[in-house]
Amino acid sequence: MHKGFRFVLTGFIVISFGVIIMIVGLAHGGQNNLGWHNGHFEVSQIKSVHHYVKSVTKIDVETANVPVTFQTGTQQSIEIKGRITNPNFLHVKRNGKQLKIRYVPNQEKGYEVGFGKHEPEKLIISVPKNKKLTEYRQSSMYGAMNIASLRANRVTLTATAADIQINNTQLQNLSVAAHDSKMSLNNLQANQTTVNSSDSNINTNNSQLGRLMLSADSSKTILQKTTIDASAIQVNKGSVKLVNSQLTGHNIMTIMDGSLKASGLTNIGLQMQASDGRVKVYGTNYGNSYLNSSQSFDNQFNVDVSDGNITIK
Repeated sequence: MHKGFRFVLTGFIVISFGVIIMIVGLAHGGQNNLGWHNGHFEVSQIKSVHHYVKSVTKIDVETANVPVTFQTGTQQSIEIKGRITNPNFLHVKRNGKQLKIRYVPNQEKGYEVGFGKHEPEKLIISVPKNKKLTEYRQSSMYGAMNIASLRANRVTLTATAADIQINNTQLQNLSVAAHDSKMSLNNLQANQTTVNSSDSNINTNNSQLGRLMLSADSSKTILQKTTIDASAIQVNKGSVKLVNSQLTGHNIMTIMDGSLKASGLTNIGLQMQASDGRVKVYGTNYGNSYLNSSQSFDNQFNVDVSDGNITIK
């Protein structure tokens, strides 16, 4: 077969295949996905799901490509509801006092092409009001975690290209691993908070994080009206901003190739060191180091910045 003709024939076949997919999609209202699953075409539609599960003490959630909301309600059992494209891939399993919820359709459903405006998928997990869990674990990829009014001993969150928002929550121990995410912690109370982030933004407001163990790479961190105690913060290629926050105990911060800006710090001893940078405290430039040794403080804040500046207002 002539090479040029073969090229034209191949292009015609590809275009024809695309036209067929478009016609099938439009024939189903243009709102659905046409997918290739298990050797044949299927049309995926947004469908409602609704499950009730007896109360448990541990919940484990794994999702992809769908926002998940955790909330409390007046019901006596745990309720899982929402609208998703592939209900068959939603797995809800209760084993004793543990509940596992899994919805990762991309690992199971093959290839899909969407048409028109796509109705967003969502999942909602609702537990009885004032229910306290011993453990809550959630991992999300290309989605979102919206957590409100959660009470638990231990909470572990893993987010990849998924935003995290926590509101009005009381915990003993919070552990977060985030990559390419936006994290917002509002009115959170925790005894200890551990955060490992990369390429992410971290914002806290009106929160008590207890002992904060933060390791941030290429991330921006803002702690506003936030209390931390005897904390250790390590930042690589990022910035930290403290706004009207309270530091108790002995707190240590190390920043490489970044900066610190703080305002509203009170009743705290400051020991600041900035190599290849400058330290400015309450409007005065102190070169590359500052120590307010003239007073004795119960609370201490030691900061070491390389390739960056320290500004205290």
